[in-house]
Amino acid sequence: MKMSNVFHTNRLRKDPDNPLLGQNREPEEPVLINSEPEYEINKILTSRTYHGRLQYKVNWVGHDLDNTWYNADGFIGAPYKIKTFHDKRPHNTGPPVRLQ
Repeated sequence: MKMSNVFHTNRLRKDPDNPLLGQNREPEEPVLINSEPEYEINKILTSRTYHGRLQYKVNWVGHDLDNTWYNADGFIGAPYKIKTFHDKRPHNTGPPVRLQ
C-alpha cells in the first residue's frame, strides 16, 4: 500500500493542555476576594532574600511561566503551598516567620 507522508493542515488540532513552545494560552481570570484579585499558585519554584525581604518565584495556575519575584507577605492565603515548598527544600531561604 502506497501512502504519502504529506497531509493537509486542517487535520491538525492544538492540545489546550499541552501547548507547543511559543503557543500562548489565554490566562484564567482571577478570583475576587474582598474586591481584590487573587490568583491560585500551581507551584512555588524557588525563594530568595532580596533587600532583607523573603521573595518567591511562582508558577500560577492557568498562566505561562512568570520570571517575577514576589514578596512573601503577598502569599497570606497560601500557607500550605509555602509549607510544602519549604518541607521539600529546607536549604532554600525561608520560611516566613508566621509559618515557623
